Amino acid sequence: MLYYRRVLIVAILLLFFLKIAVIFFYQDQIGMWEDDVIARNMLETGEMFYMQRGTPNYMFQFPVYPWLLFVTYKIFGYDPFYAIVLNIVIISITCFLLYKIFIDICTIQDLKLKRVKPELIALLSVLAFLLHPFISYYSMFKVHPFIINMFFPVLIILLSIKYIQRPSIKNLCLLGISTGFGILNRSTAFVALLPFVFFEIEHFGFKKFILNLLVVFSISLLVISPWLMRGYSLYGKASMAPMLSEVLWKGSLYNSDGSNYLLDGRTYKSVLSKKEKEYLYGQPIVVQNDFFSAKYNNLLRIDPQHVLHMYLLKIKNFWLYHKNIGIEYGKKIQSLLFIYKGYSVFLLILNFCAFFIFKFKPLVLLSYPIGLSLIQSIFYVETRHRMIAEPIIFFFGVLVLIYIYDIIIIYNSRLGEKKVFPL
Repeated sequence: MLYYRRVLIVAILLLFFLKIAVIFFYQDQIGMWEDDVIARNMLETGEMFYMQRGTPNYMFQFPVYPWLLFVTYKIFGYDPFYAIVLNIVIISITCFLLYKIFIDICTIQDLKLKRVKPELIALLSVLAFLLHPFISYYSMFKVHPFIINMFFPVLIILLSIKYIQRPSIKNLCLLGISTGFGILNRSTAFVALLPFVFFEIEHFGFKKFILNLLVVFSISLLVISPWLMRGYSLYGKASMAPMLSEVLWKGSLYNSDGSNYLLDGRTYKSVLSKKEKEYLYGQPIVVQNDFFSAKYNNLLRIDPQHVLHMYLLKIKNFWLYHKNIGIEYGKKIQSLLFIYKGYSVFLLILNFCAFFIFKFKPLVLLSYPIGLSLIQSIFYVETRHRMIAEPIIFFFGVLVLIYIYDIIIIYNSRLGEKKVFPL
């Protein structure tokens, strides 16, 4: 086990410095998102806000990543390069957490193979994750909360497993705190508690599970309560996101596939008429939200079948891909998307096989991406939303491939052949 851990440490360090070197020479390729603007506003004015249609939205984005950017810029000075270094640090830490999760899951659920150690399975899964093109690209060239959106669910799952292995008030409180900050970073992070639900009921029974879940949610509520109070003081409601109605509306539009883009390639904002855009500009955030709330509720009332159809379509897009995937990138990137599409289908097949090969045991860990797909599809779906849960999906894909390899080894050894060498 120590050998594999050393290999992992060396690989993560090598890739860390390699990525930093690449970023250093291609800094002009770094793309900034709204979180960077919010962090700069914090530096310049001391206020956390983003201008939305001519009105400052003080809760446009969840606070964790903008605050991390603010602290980073405050210490090192404003430069997107430092934000990318922060991303690389977070993803490196995530790799160590994933390595521990994969080993523990193999042990707890008896997913061990005859000739391949769990440590090697975990190592290969993490290394493959580290080299994932989409994840590497976003971590290296986007000042975007994608990486930390991935980090918190992984931390929640790790602490859930830690509590199952060593039940204590301390571990339960740590789980509650991490869940709170996870929700404060992205509200869908609570879905990462689903493996905890399965493990709790299996190991401690339903009554103990309910009690522990109440403790976790109570601590989480304490963590997010300042943000809820901020929403109440600013906009009159204890809400995590005051413009939630716009997100619901854009994910249910006609002639779209539930993403930021319509089927003809235009953004969802193009649906608004010139008169509507003029009306919205400069309006208070509450008024803007009420405007989109009325639009969504009207659509839901007039054509509920369409809203349901869009929900199911978004679930499909979560697990595979949407029609306009990669539209915001150049033709060179788009010409390579057939590889990703084939990869998505192949990975889904491997995960489906994992259910039957390991007698539905993978459902415990896969409950997180499954739950995430069901919740995220209420709103809108982009490829990066699926990628948040990619490490878990990827792990079972790797596990099934190694299982097949293990079967080949056994089969050849029985035939007395030595064409395949054990790992």
